Amino acid sequence: MLNDLPPFPVESFFGAATKIKKRVGRLTYLPDTSGWTHEEAFARIAITWSDGGLAVYVQVKKPLEEVQFPHFRDGDSVELMFDTRDLKSALSVHQFCHHFVFYPEEMEGIQAQEITRFRSDDAHERADSAFFGVETTVSKRSYEMEIQLPKRVLHGYRPKEFSRLGFAYRINRPSGDPQHFFLSSHSFNVEKHPGLWASLELT
Repeated sequence: MLNDLPPFPVESFFGAATKIKKRVGRLTYLPDTSGWTHEEAFARIAITWSDGGLAVYVQVKKPLEEVQFPHFRDGDSVELMFDTRDLKSALSVHQFCHHFVFYPEEMEGIQAQEITRFRSDDAHERADSAFFGVETTVSKRSYEMEIQLPKRVLHGYRPKEFSRLGFAYRINRPSGDPQHFFLSSHSFNVEKHPGLWASLELT
């Protein structure tokens, strides 16, 4: 009888937590979870925080190929997911959740947008694309992005009262599988399960 049950993704039984530093000093990159998700690691991300918001630094160790809009997962793009209250009891997307996508190149006047999809009336207004800051540096074999997320795009962001964030990412590329932290979308619709996202401790 047990042999007839579908396999359970092992990630659903574990949590992950790491620390991020205030926006001073040397960058510390998030741990590499590619061994956990059985993926090729081709990028890394560092996040710093301040009372005014978050800064995200992305290094992608492959050439920039193409950007697809609006079908962003078919091209080079970075998806970031945050829960400003890190609610592990959440069974679906709620008002403190955010799902952002960032493009290494501007497409149709857009380089960043919030695409959060809520399942109920418990929602916040999506952020205006003009409020984000994105700078991209491209070389022959790689590209880097520095992303600024001001407090005004992070509903519920109050680091003095709530010192943890729920977090996940998906980095897309046109010529291969994406890279995740710390849940793979091969097993989950990651953006729909904030209760399973990793915890970032603000230190």
